[in-house]
Amino acid sequence: MKKLFILLICLTAMLSIGCSGERQINGRTSKLAFKSVRVMKEYLPKHQKLEFEIAFWTMKNGFEKNSEFLDAVDGNTSAELIAAGKAKFGELQESGRPEYTKFSNWDAMIKSYEDERFEQDMNQKKDKDQLQKESMNNILYDLH
Repeated sequence: MKKLFILLICLTAMLSIGCSGERQINGRTSKLAFKSVRVMKEYLPKHQKLEFEIAFWTMKNGFEKNSEFLDAVDGNTSAELIAAGKAKFGELQESGRPEYTKFSNWDAMIKSYEDERFEQDMNQKKDKDQLQKESMNNILYDLH
């Protein structure tokens, strides 16, 4: 009984040590990187989610080879990825990539995508409201 109790305490301590710390991107494979980014994004504050996502895709677009990209993002926390994304944005903008030169700076790009997302959300809400109104005006009745 004593041995079982000691084993249980050791197991609990090992689990708490293994599960502590800030979340990091696992860059061994693309599949693991995408999965860890998706999980990390869930736990970020709402105002940081979009910036984190854009930083990840900026990093992804900034490397020719997938292995270079995975090496660059492996082990990064959310704050480190955002900082790396800002730096990569500057490099891509200077290199003349049209999708980045149309923005004056990082904040302008984030603001543009926030506005785009807001517009998409509003359109989806209108569509849901319209469907609800149409279903209320339906003349087909269930007589059962």
